[in-house]
Amino acid sequence: MKTLYIAIIVLASILLVPLSFAYGDILEIQNMSVYTNKDSYGKGDIVRISGEIQSANGMTVSKDIPITVVLTNNVLQKTMEILKTYPSINGNFAVAGIPTTDSSWESSGTYTVTASYGNIVHDTTTFSFEMGDSNLLTPLKQSKLGVPSDKIECRSDLQSIIKAEDNSTACVTQQTVQILVERGWTRTNSQESPISIIELNTEYSVGQPINATIKYTGWMNGGLYPDVKILNADNGSKVWVNCLYTHSEQPGGGGIGTDTYNVKCGDKYPIINQTGTYTMIASVDNDMAKARFTVVKPLLLPASFEPCDTPYPQSNTGVAVLYMPANSIGKICVRYYNLNNTPTGIGMRIFEANNLTKNASNVTAWTDDSTLEGNANKTIVYFIKTGTRVGFYGVSLNCGGFPFAVGYDANSTITASDFPWIGRAFHCGVITYDSHIEGTTGIGVKYIPYP
Repeated sequence: MKTLYIAIIVLASILLVPLSFAYGDILEIQNMSVYTNKDSYGKGDIVRISGEIQSANGMTVSKDIPITVVLTNNVLQKTMEILKTYPSINGNFAVAGIPTTDSSWESSGTYTVTASYGNIVHDTTTFSFEMGDSNLLTPLKQSKLGVPSDKIECRSDLQSIIKAEDNSTACVTQQTVQILVERGWTRTNSQESPISIIELNTEYSVGQPINATIKYTGWMNGGLYPDVKILNADNGSKVWVNCLYTHSEQPGGGGIGTDTYNVKCGDKYPIINQTGTYTMIASVDNDMAKARFTVVKPLLLPASFEPCDTPYPQSNTGVAVLYMPANSIGKICVRYYNLNNTPTGIGMRIFEANNLTKNASNVTAWTDDSTLEGNANKTIVYFIKTGTRVGFYGVSLNCGGFPFAVGYDANSTITASDFPWIGRAFHCGVITYDSHIEGTTGIGVKYIPYP
C-alpha cells in the first residue's frame, strides 16, 4: 500500500506540472483588443471584425479557449450576431465578415462589438451604421421595430415632427413644418438643439470645396470638436470624414459653452468629385445633426473665361465695389508677393456686409492653389459662385476686405452705408505677403464715393 501511495503521488505530480503551466498562461493574459475595419458602414457593406490578445513575457495563448464575439444594435438593444472563433498561438483572431444586406439590419445608429476570451478578458468597440435614403423604413415601421421616437430617422431632405394627437413621429418637408404647427397638428421642441449645421449650401459643383460650420454646445475644457462625416445619401456609404483632433483638459477649468467649428481637415475643405446627393452628419457626444446637399456638374464657361479678361480698374476717386449677377460664376485673378522665405497659406473669404465674422451662406469662393511658396510671385485664380439671394457682402484676401454686391450692376444705386465696416480700422496679425487684384471675369467693378 505504501508503494502504491508513493506511485499515485508521483503520477499526480507529473500530471499537475503541465496543467500548472497552462493555468499560468491564462493568468499572464494582460489585455485584449477588438477592432472593425471601418468606423462607419452603409447598407450593403461587409463588417469585418478582428483583434488580438496580449500575453506577458511573450508566452503563447491557449488555442483551446474560445473567443465569443457579440454584435449589438444599441438603438434597438438587440443582439445581431453571436460568433465564436479561436485565437492563434500569437493571440490574433478574426471572424467571418458580416454582410449588412441582411433584413435584420433595419435601423441606423451606433452598434457595439464585444469580444470575450473565455471568462478571462474582454474588450468592446463601436461603429456607426447608416441605412441611406433608399433603404429607410417608414417612421411607422421603425416605431414597430422598437426605435425610440427621438431616434426615428427621416430621409435627409425631410424633417421629423411629433404628432400632437398621439406623440408619433412623421417625416415632412421643411416648408410644411410651420403650416402644421399653426394648425396644431404637430408640436415643436422650444429647446434649441445642442448641435446644428449652418452655412452649408444646398448645391455645389464637382471639385468645389464644401464649406460648412458646426455650431455646438457642450463642456468646454481644453477643446471640444464634433465628429463630421459626409455620406452618400442614397446608400449611406462614407465619402469623407473630418480629421481626428486631440485636446487636453485643464485642471479645474471648463464649463458648458457654445462654439463653432469649420468643417475641414487642416486647411483643406472636403471636395467631392462625383455628382449626386449627399448627407453631412455632425455629432458631439450623443447629439447629432444632419443636412443634405447635392453635387452637380460645373457650369460650362465661355472660352473667354480663361484667363481673367477684364483688367482691374485702379482709381483713387472712391471705394471700389465688386459686383456680379445672382446665380452665376465669376473669377478674380490675384497677384501675390511672398515677402518671407517660408511657404504660407492664402485664401479668400466671403462675409456678410453687416457681420464681418459671419461667412456668407449664399456665396462661395474656391481655388485650386492655396499655398504661396517662399519668396514667390504668382497669380492665384479664385472662382466665386453666387446663389439666388440679392445682397451685400465683403471679399477678404488677408485683412479687411472689398465691398461686394450680388444682384447689382453698374447702374445700380450702391452707397458706402450698404457696407457698415467701410472706414473702420482693422487690427491685423503679421502678414508676410502682399497682393493686388489683376483682373476679373464675370465680375464688375464700380467706384462709389468715400463715406
